[in-house]
Amino acid sequence: MQTECQRVSLRLSGAWANLKDHQILTLTQLLSSLTAMETLSITADMDSAELWESLRGLNIKSLSLKGTQGRLKVEYIAWLSQSLSTLTQPETLIMNANTYSDIHLTQSLKSINFSYERLFPWELRELVNKLIELNQIIQCILEFDCSRRIDEYITIKQELDEMTHVEVNRLRIYHRSRDTYMENTEYTISMKLLINCD
Repeated sequence: MQTECQRVSLRLSGAWANLKDHQILTLTQLLSSLTAMETLSITADMDSAELWESLRGLNIKSLSLKGTQGRLKVEYIAWLSQSLSTLTQPETLIMNANTYSDIHLTQSLKSINFSYERLFPWELRELVNKLIELNQIIQCILEFDCSRRIDEYITIKQELDEMTHVEVNRLRIYHRSRDTYMENTEYTISMKLLINCD
């Protein structure tokens, strides 16, 4: 008799800082027991080493990390990166964070959607280089705010256009000005990339 495996999605929301040992153990056991879970969405005020530790070795296809009041403040980058490296077959990674974090990106990723409060030009270059190093086809959506000179980002876009294995499908720049002074001018940049190193 064949049984059909159901797809399971789980959304966790709450305060994850200062978890007690028994709470960490319970969360880790719960997540690892859900063998049919394909999607995990975590919404938190702030992260913790214990929260990221509970993700280790999960067999999920999609992981979403967001903040309860907007973007997630990632403090425990090393723990997050280590746990991401242990996920068996993640295909989609969605992260809505306040700042860029140099996290581990696995070979199985097919799609990423990253939103940052701020992303400096050197961070954008670093992220794109990491995606290229995956040496595969990957869809990438990046959205971020910047208050620096917008021409630095235009230059990066031109550099990407010259690469044979990177296709910029969309670049949108939204101008927001708080007042008439240039130092208060802000931009939101939305990029959609197709990286094909296959």
